[in-house]
Order: sequence, then C-alpha cells, then structure tokens
Amino acid sequence: MRHMTAPRTLVAAFILLLLAAMWTRALANPFDEQVRPIEIGDRLPGTPFIDQDGHRFTFADLEGKGVVIGFIFTHCKDECPLITQRFAQLNRLLAPGSYGLVEVTIDPQRDTPAVIADYAREHDIRGRWRFVTGSPQAVAEFVREAGISVIADPTGDLIHNAKLLIIDPDGRLADTVETIGWNPPDVAAQAEHDSGAASSWFGRLDFALTGAIAALCGGSYQTASGILDLLAAALVIIAGFVALAWLRRRIFAQGG
Repeated sequence: MRHMTAPRTLVAAFILLLLAAMWTRALANPFDEQVRPIEIGDRLPGTPFIDQDGHRFTFADLEGKGVVIGFIFTHCKDECPLITQRFAQLNRLLAPGSYGLVEVTIDPQRDTPAVIADYAREHDIRGRWRFVTGSPQAVAEFVREAGISVIADPTGDLIHNAKLLIIDPDGRLADTVETIGWNPPDVAAQAEHDSGAASSWFGRLDFALTGAIAALCGGSYQTASGILDLLAAALVIIAGFVALAWLRRRIFAQGG
C-alpha cells in the first residue's frame, strides 16, 4: 500500500505544479514579453485595424502621405480629449490631401467599432482623420511597438505614457513627441518638413528647442515651453535695453 501511495503523491504534485505554471502564465504581465520598438527610420508594421466607419485599415493605405499618430481611449476623461482637440487643430492646419491623422485606441477591448464610431461622431472625426481599433492582441502589439506602456489601475482605468509619431510619406518614422503638451502649429510645421513641403522655420525651431529642453526636464513639454517663454521674454527685454542704449548714444552724439 505504501508503494502505491508514493506514485500517486508524485502524480498529484506534478499536476499541482502544472496547474500553478498555467495560472502563473495566465497572470503574467504581457509587458514582460520582448517587443522591438519602432525607431526613427523604421517602417510601421502592417497591423490590421478597423476605423470609425467600420473599414479595414493599415498604415500602408497612407503611404505617399505624411501621417501624425496619437494614442487615446474613449473612457479617458483627462488627457485624451485634449489630444483629440489638438488633432482637430492639426486637421485645420495641414494641407488637405497630403496628410493623414490617426488616433489609435489603447483599449481595444472596450473601444469596439461601435464605441469608436460614437466617439468619432461626437468629435467630428472623419475624412482623412481616423480613429482606429482592432483585435486586442494586434492593437496591444502595435501600441507596445510604438513605445506606449499601458497599465490598468485598481479602478479599471488605464495609466499610459503620451506619445506622438510623425511618419514621412515613405511610411517611415520621422519624429516623435514624448508628451501630451505638444503644440499643434509646431507639430504641423515638422510634419510638413518631414514630408518635403514648405513649412514654418519658426515652428520647426520651436519644435526642436522644446523637444531638446523637454528631454532635459524629464519629458515635460509644459516646463520646456515655460522655459522658452522666459528666454523669449528675456531676449525682448535685452533687445529693449540695447535699443535704448543705442538711442541714448545717438541723442547725446547729436547734442554734442
């Protein structure tokens, strides 16, 4: 009898270990998997999406056009509506026909085609401006390749980093913006430049300076923008003093 108990105990232990391994795999953090991020110069993957009109969409459909890509989800009441507002500004700023605007959901399980269609109607997303979803697995993989980290908090809300991708007409990543506080005119100028079109040099300069200072300020474009505003104000004040000094010399020279 004792000889029969040992094999049964081993079998039971093996089954328990197998169940524990399966349970651990089910609970594993999907971000533990290695995903190669999209880098400057890379082409976008051919991820299949569904847009707000229920049409199949991939980024290959927009080759030949400059594209700006953002990441939101419809249940977000904080920053995501602000991103959509900025996309509306981009839609007005960029020349028609030459650019595409795409917002990608980071919550495909709740953002079904019907849900994103309602969101699109509410925010007048149409034409070249798309809001896309897809299968949870495909969207999650693309979101991670784009460098977006998504974590669900205890309330079921999603915590994620902000990022903007600027794609050139060849379908390659040209520039990124690593925060929500981007300025639509500056992004429009950079997107135009990356597409080989005429663009505002001042907007491109502001885009570059803000990005550089933001990198030094821990990614905060709000802080970077404030620093640039202070520098601009300081330059105006200095220029004013120089002009007054020059005028004073001229007046005294004439008086002499």
